[in-house]
Amino acid sequence: MFVPKKNIKIVAIMATLLVTASCRQIPDQHVYESEITENQLISGQAIIGRYLDDDELPEDHVLQMSPEMETFIKNHLQRIDSYSRKARSLSGSIFDDDKLGLRYDPRATFTASSTFENSIGNCLSFSFLYYALAREIGLDVRFQEVEVLPQWTLGDDELFIESKHVNVRVNMPGNRDLVVDIDEVEPARQLEHRLLDEDYVVSLYYSNVGVERLLEKNLQEALKYFVKALHIDYDNSAHWTNLGVLYRRAGLDDYAEKAYYVALSYNKDDKAALSNLAHLYHDAGDEARSEYFSDLVKRYHDKNPYYFYSEARENILDGDLEEALKNINKAIKRKDNVALFYELKGDILAHLGDKFRSRRAQQKAKDIGSVLR
Repeated sequence: MFVPKKNIKIVAIMATLLVTASCRQIPDQHVYESEITENQLISGQAIIGRYLDDDELPEDHVLQMSPEMETFIKNHLQRIDSYSRKARSLSGSIFDDDKLGLRYDPRATFTASSTFENSIGNCLSFSFLYYALAREIGLDVRFQEVEVLPQWTLGDDELFIESKHVNVRVNMPGNRDLVVDIDEVEPARQLEHRLLDEDYVVSLYYSNVGVERLLEKNLQEALKYFVKALHIDYDNSAHWTNLGVLYRRAGLDDYAEKAYYVALSYNKDDKAALSNLAHLYHDAGDEARSEYFSDLVKRYHDKNPYYFYSEARENILDGDLEEALKNINKAIKRKDNVALFYELKGDILAHLGDKFRSRRAQQKAKDIGSVLR
């Protein structure tokens, strides 16, 4: 048996929770009537008994440089003239134990300056740090979200955490862009990606910290961070989903339910909100609605090639290579231009003893990679 290389780094956290509610009929396109308004959801009144003032919301200066970061640049990067060497040396300096020595912690979401000060952070924290330093030394950088397989893990108290992946893309004039990640610096890979606005990524910081406060059972602080995230990126369905979890933890099921429907109004395919509602109606004994939302979740999985890629990897870890082959073929059927899929298929076939088809799959992966360059 073999174990495929790990290629997922936990970044953006979305929390989902099983909730209960009392709606009467299956909604049409998620239409849901409620007297609770969006303004009431973000006012905080139901949690703290009064309306939140804007000056109570956190302002953590996510991408701000510190004097110590300025000194770091002077000591380790100022004398490097080459644009390309700057991009690569910056990442090396961040991880070099004799310089900054950054350590990885998937649950440590910090600002750029706090990541530098603590020398620890998750992938989002690293992206903030690299981005801030890179801009300071004149690099043309953007955040990007990479389309990778979805992962869900069960946290404490039935809290589900979903992972996305954000890293940094450096524009390299005359050459392929450079992708800078928590554990690698390399030319842009063949995974699909979308460039992100700075505000969107900053809102992820506040959402992540909100989840951390929620796990600590600090509901008022979690509320402030979730509301701050929504102030920055109001139509991000993940932030509304997190807010729904908060209200469920506070015992306000009607508010939680409304928040999930608001999430779906901004993104009808929000997996976390759909899944929550399926469990919500199951717990309430409303099997018709539960089945409705469960079917929507299943429909999402059935058309998502990365879901089947994820299943194939799990099959490999379980030692079931035949099932892994079935699932990777399903992934390829749904999206046939992803080199990663063919690489895994080649590995599976090699371990099944089919060397001829394994070589064909690996060659296909190389051909796709060449085209995308």
